[in-house]
Amino acid sequence: MSQWNDPQGRQPESWEVQPTQYLPPGQQQPYPQQQQPYAQQQYGYPQGQPPRLNPFGAQSNEAFGIAGTVCALLGFVVLVVAFTALDWFKGGISFGDVHDSVTADNANATGFATAYFGWLAWTFAIVAVLAAVGSCFPSPAVRALRITGVVIGIAAAGLSFLALNVSDAASYSDWIKNARAGFYLAVGGYLLAAVGAAIGTRRV
Repeated sequence: MSQWNDPQGRQPESWEVQPTQYLPPGQQQPYPQQQQPYAQQQYGYPQGQPPRLNPFGAQSNEAFGIAGTVCALLGFVVLVVAFTALDWFKGGISFGDVHDSVTADNANATGFATAYFGWLAWTFAIVAVLAAVGSCFPSPAVRALRITGVVIGIAAAGLSFLALNVSDAASYSDWIKNARAGFYLAVGGYLLAAVGAAIGTRRV
């Protein structure tokens, strides 16, 4: 195979176009393989169309938790009924009656009972239920909300027993003996909120 030379007999430079080689009939000049776009080679998607990012980050395999939400909302309904419609102690004494007594400068009321029946019981209920419902939505904060809902719900249920010692006028055992459905239902409502938070989102 001869090389192409100019009339002066000099060799062609490297930058000059080389003549096409002659091929027998039926054969085609091979062409270099066309490279795929870099993005498509590396990641498997067309160039200019990046993959969609899940707005919920690492929780991409989780979905809205219906069971956890129902449990949390049921707990809130139970708490509202316990605080507004049922007796807490023997003799028809409701949560509202205790609230009025401990917030009226009652010298016999214990400090924690004053806080619990004054504002803390409702605060526990609202925070626990909101955290439990929030933990049922896929989001980067789902784990923190789940922990908050579980801790607040269980702590509120336990502290309700401490608040049952309303005053020093009677022993704690007497207060327990005279406790009625409202108190026990409130404990159950807090625990339902904690269970709802523990259930949280569902796996998909």
